[in-house]
Order: sequence, then structure tokens, then C-alpha cells
Amino acid sequence: MASVLFGVAGLQVTEAGHGAGGTLEVWAVTDHPAAGVCPDCATPARRVHEYVLARPRDMRRGPDPVDLCWVKRRWKCDERGCARKTFTEWVPQVPPRCRITARLREQAGAEVAGRGITPAEAARHAGVPGRPRTRRSPPPRTRCWSSRRTR
Repeated sequence: MASVLFGVAGLQVTEAGHGAGGTLEVWAVTDHPAAGVCPDCATPARRVHEYVLARPRDMRRGPDPVDLCWVKRRWKCDERGCARKTFTEWVPQVPPRCRITARLREQAGAEVAGRGITPAEAARHAGVPGRPRTRRSPPPRTRCWSSRRTR
């Protein structure tokens, strides 16, 4: 029942409760038929290499942020000719290497289009942290020597 209410196809909610700071903490596992199939050779995997914890950002539930804790399996591909040795599970709402759900991305895009705000503002409103700011050192001072002088 909780999986239906959460609404991310391919994820089965195992536990939900209140986390720190008023967040809704949702623990889920993969429940997608194609999750254990190698993306390169399409061979169904039979051996689990390890379990990993992914924490993609998801839409808020009212004023409360949602902390999604997704326990994924990293599978071993046993096909001899396949270059990919391991791969992790994925679902259509959270493609590989994606750190936000598709519905959060759609919501942020709708806010940019509908309200006319910048993508950075939409990300802040959704609780998605921006890129870490790196401190850049100024470029070294160099002298340009040219045969012409301009005044």
C-alpha cells in the first residue's frame, strides 16, 4: 500500500517514517522486472556483487522534504563476451547516474516555464543543492609583448 501512495513505479517501499528536521524518510528496494538485466548484453544477472545505498532527491510532500533511501543491488554480469562486469539496478523514474527523480525534474521544469523563475531558483525551491562552488584562483598575471602599441 505504501508503494502505491509513494508512486515511483519500480520501487517498493519497505519502511517510511519521520526523519530529522521534519523530513519524510522513505526506504525502498527495487521491484522492476528489468532491473537485473545487463544494459550492455541484455543477459539476466544471477549473482549480486554488493548492495549500495542511493539517495536521489524527490518531490516534497506538502511542506516536508522527502528523503528517499533506495537500497539497490549491484549485479555481476556473467556473460563472457560482455565488457561490463558489474551494473546497478535502475528504474525509469530514476535512470542510471541520475540524482533526482523524473517527477522532480518535471516539476522544476514546470515551475521554470509557468512561473518564469530561473532553474537555480526552481532547484532551491525543490531542495536540490546546487553545484558546489569551487574557489577559483585568479589567472596568473602575464605580460603580453606585442610589436604594436595602441594608445
